[in-house]
Amino acid sequence: MKTPSAKMMYVSMALFTSLFLFANCEAREKTWWSPPPEGVIRDKVAAISIARAIYFSMNPSLEKSSEKVWQDGMNAERHGDIWKVQQKALPAGSLGGGLEIDLDAKDGRVVQIIFTQ
Repeated sequence: MKTPSAKMMYVSMALFTSLFLFANCEAREKTWWSPPPEGVIRDKVAAISIARAIYFSMNPSLEKSSEKVWQDGMNAERHGDIWKVQQKALPAGSLGGGLEIDLDAKDGRVVQIIFTQ
């Protein structure tokens, strides 16, 4: 049995190394994520759903109302790249203020949470 020459081994190693590096670069390129141009929060239904999740994660002891109740009781308006999610109206006879959660439409970050009086 003939042993491979040193030149052939170097060529094989160079080919394997280049294929490995190419595959590694290709994998990194595919895992890079950037938000779509229109943003990750595209409509008011999504903005209200995200605000609901944020509110109940801040108040885990509260009884969670249904998604429909939140969609009916909240209003979302987009001002530039910011979604402002607010209560439509406080229940009659209630004390205290309302809730506003501002979300960045581009990447979904919470800009601010306001409890009004």
